[in-house]
Amino acid sequence: MSMQQNKLITVRKLAALAIVYHGSRLIIIEFALGVFFLGGFGIALSALGLLLRPYHPILLLLLSGCILLWIALNYIPLFIYSLDINKRKSARLEVAFELEYSYLYIRSYNLQSTLFLFIPFAMLILTLVQEWQKRRREH
Repeated sequence: MSMQQNKLITVRKLAALAIVYHGSRLIIIEFALGVFFLGGFGIALSALGLLLRPYHPILLLLLSGCILLWIALNYIPLFIYSLDINKRKSARLEVAFELEYSYLYIRSYNLQSTLFLFIPFAMLILTLVQEWQKRRREH
């Protein structure tokens, strides 16, 4: 599939590219921290905001907590894919085309992945849509 046919990043390929370029151990740790550390910190900030409500402006803590939580949620599919790709040892195989034509893909994947991580639920929704489309094509 060429870049012209698919302008949006493929979340699974994004995880595979990250593994190819940075190694599976580093990427799994990064994605796990994205899910568990940011998620935990987001929950803690939100809870702290609720506890300090009479003494502190709640909005700032709740907003900060929600931002960290949505980023953590966006890391979930990347973390799951990275575990699966690492288990199968299939990173290079899954992105062989993109590696051959990296000059077309790298900039777009970097930009979109950064944007989608910070848009609430974007990576999560994109993953669900792509998995649904994949299942429809297989049947």
